[in-house]
Amino acid sequence: MKAVVTLILYTLAGAALLAGLPYLLPLAGPFLIAFTAAAVMEPVVCALHRRGVPRSLAAGIVTILVLLVLGILLTLTVTNSVNALMTFAKRTPDLLETLSAALTDLQQRVLGLIRKAPEGVVEQLTIALEAVAGELYAVPAWLSEKLLGLVAGIAKRSPDLLLFTATTAIGVYFFSASYRDIMDFLQRQLPPKTRKKA
Repeated sequence: MKAVVTLILYTLAGAALLAGLPYLLPLAGPFLIAFTAAAVMEPVVCALHRRGVPRSLAAGIVTILVLLVLGILLTLTVTNSVNALMTFAKRTPDLLETLSAALTDLQQRVLGLIRKAPEGVVEQLTIALEAVAGELYAVPAWLSEKLLGLVAGIAKRSPDLLLFTATTAIGVYFFSASYRDIMDFLQRQLPPKTRKKA
């Protein structure tokens, strides 16, 4: 009976965890990333600690170096992306004009071919061409709308992204400074048989 109750409780807990995962993941994300980063940085922190640097100072040094490198890479990426978007934005009127001219030319060529078609088909082909041309002329406006929506979405989410990044950076330091203690604590939570294997 006790095993059945335990199984039911574990099943309910698992179902609750799965149901809450979409809500918990954004909150737990910075800590999962920070713990993973601390695990990756652990060999360097241990090497500094073996050379006599206090663990918290070693964790701080490595965290700052990693964040500095990531910050430089992010800055370069964002700068290149912004420059590419600015160049594209400057060229957009010319591109749209060229696209419009190409579509008009294509439409005139197709109209020329339609005029050579049999009389009963000309009207149907003209209607179809006008429908296709209307859709093609709507593409630049659609692209512009999507691009503006993307930029607005990024601007809208920037405070959340900043909070996520700050929480992750602080978490990296604290997880790295206490990594051994955390791993020892987690090890003690395992059953004795599993502890020997881990």
